[in-house]
Amino acid sequence: MNRLIIKFMLLLLFLSSSTIFSQSKSTDTNQGLNISSKGVIKALAIFIQFKDDAANSQSPFWKPDKAPGFLNTYLDTSLNQTSAPWSFSDYYRQMSFNELRIYGKGYFAITKHTEKYYRDTLGGGKQNAAFGFATREVLAALDSQINYADYDNWKFGTNSHTNVPDGKVDLIFVLYRTLTWPPNASGIAQLGSGGGIKDTVLDGKTISFSFPGSGITNSGGSQGMQITLRSMKHEFGHLLFGGGHPAYKGYTYGGGQTQFAGMWGIMPIVGYCANAFEREKIG
Repeated sequence: MNRLIIKFMLLLLFLSSSTIFSQSKSTDTNQGLNISSKGVIKALAIFIQFKDDAANSQSPFWKPDKAPGFLNTYLDTSLNQTSAPWSFSDYYRQMSFNELRIYGKGYFAITKHTEKYYRDTLGGGKQNAAFGFATREVLAALDSQINYADYDNWKFGTNSHTNVPDGKVDLIFVLYRTLTWPPNASGIAQLGSGGGIKDTVLDGKTISFSFPGSGITNSGGSQGMQITLRSMKHEFGHLLFGGGHPAYKGYTYGGGQTQFAGMWGIMPIVGYCANAFEREKIG
């Protein structure tokens, strides 16, 4: 009798958990807020060094005046290759259980001017603006090597995305070699901010510098892929979940109040792995 009761209770538990899981899946309608969390996205990875950046000169990952060692591994160059550990392609392929595949090509450039010039002369002293102006200049300079029309394959909406061109470049990852950035931040979920940065049109396609726009920007590339991935996947998380840090507001880390969002499980320091809530929310 006891064995029958135990079997019956286990059956009820199984049916109950199956129902809960089924209900959870039925509400799974958010496939990324501003960018698709599923499918194949062809992207660009632009690695930029400021003209005067000689910091961390012995970096084994990215030496001054040379392309980073991960130029061709940060993004998979095709969909059938084995991703490099700590690459952006590898991370989101794993976190999405192969639902989201991001691949593309990397390019390296050295700016025409110093970081100070972009910050003070063009950006009015604002660091975010400095990166935006430099990025805009570099993208134009690379137009002879890149057909930006190849990187417009999606129409991203709000929780609704279609795999058709819409006249806007889909996704550009910009990574600066320099360690410089405003305090407590190492990236931004857009290509430019402040200083009146305007969108640009190359090869008939608009590159949007606002949020949500055509990409994200990060610094600290001389530290290598593993370190910079912490921030870059968080900034990409803002495209998936939205701007600001509301989802986990009030989480206490190290004795201080901190706001974590984008994707809490992939925030710097806190963790690399996307958590169950994040996976369920974006399908």
